[in-house]
Amino acid sequence: MKARVASSGAVGIRSLLPPEQCDILETHFLSEEVLMTDYESLKHLIDDQGIEFVDFRVADFVGRFRHLTIPSARFTPSLLSDGLGFDGSNFGYRSVAGSDMILIPDLSSAYMEERSGVKILTLIADIRDAQTRGPAAIDPRGIARAAVAYARELGIADDILASPEFEFYVFDKVLFDTENGASCVEIHPAEAVDHRLSIGRLPYSAYHAPLHQDRLFEFRCEVAKQIERAGIPVKYHHHEVGAFGQQEIELGFDSLVRMADAVFIVKSLVHNTAVEWGLTATFLPKPIHGEAGNGMHLHQYMVKDGVNIFSGEDGLTDLALCYVGGLLKHGRSLMAWTNPSTNSYRRLVPGYEAPVNLVFGSANRTAAVRVPAYARDDKRRIELRT
Repeated sequence: MKARVASSGAVGIRSLLPPEQCDILETHFLSEEVLMTDYESLKHLIDDQGIEFVDFRVADFVGRFRHLTIPSARFTPSLLSDGLGFDGSNFGYRSVAGSDMILIPDLSSAYMEERSGVKILTLIADIRDAQTRGPAAIDPRGIARAAVAYARELGIADDILASPEFEFYVFDKVLFDTENGASCVEIHPAEAVDHRLSIGRLPYSAYHAPLHQDRLFEFRCEVAKQIERAGIPVKYHHHEVGAFGQQEIELGFDSLVRMADAVFIVKSLVHNTAVEWGLTATFLPKPIHGEAGNGMHLHQYMVKDGVNIFSGEDGLTDLALCYVGGLLKHGRSLMAWTNPSTNSYRRLVPGYEAPVNLVFGSANRTAAVRVPAYARDDKRRIELRT
């Protein structure tokens, strides 16, 4: 079985396995038999593809995608139950006095990467309590699963589907300096005003810039290819409003937990690809004063029995409006998680299509919750812009 692997990039495991094994990967630790079947599938893949290392990824408290790597020979069945111990205090999850936690790999999250000629099987891990071996209450993946399970328990929906928009800037170089009496940052945009192919100040904005001025088109194409190879659907990519190198990649819809995983995978691929191209990528909300900020708008809707229950005959259903009401009611609290830094609030200012009003509205990009006017019938959804 031959893999389609770039010199540096990611490949979705489902594209490498026989069709009858793809369904197996959708299961989540249902039984020891299923566990072993999953393990055997991945072990066969490791041997067949010559994979040298297995990498475990986990989100820390501030959203960084930490990783721990083992030689593939150490990827054994006992690892699935025993996991790998780690210091939770360095992730921001525990105090130093009680910091032991465990990573348990989720085999359904597997994808393959190749970095500098080294093949790596990557697994996203769940966080467990070291003493009880149960799910850690603060585990982000566990919280997302609990939200979906609660919607099912109440009989409201079978799943929550989400599609994020990734906005980020790409720079040629960024320099930082901090001394006793001074500090500074120097940014060299990939599309600086003195560059001969510079977008400069196009009328209105650099949104969907013409191809001959879209200097980072090839970079986005490479990232998009890697995202697709990791089994994550890409809706489209384009130049964003910011003239000095702002980009956007938007994904297709998937279930909440899988899309939450995809957020970390995509950001990792963007950063890694930028480094390999000799560039610097940043998702910082407002890296350049006077330019458009970076948001991560989250399109979302709920389904029951395979039907979009946000879509009604005359627009959003009553259930969808209640959902929006909940987002607005708890909007201030949610800001602690969606806008956690002081730089976040430099983005939330008038004049840059930023969501500065705690309201919802059709086609209104200044609203915290936008209802896309072009999304009709079974495509109806809402977009959280804060």
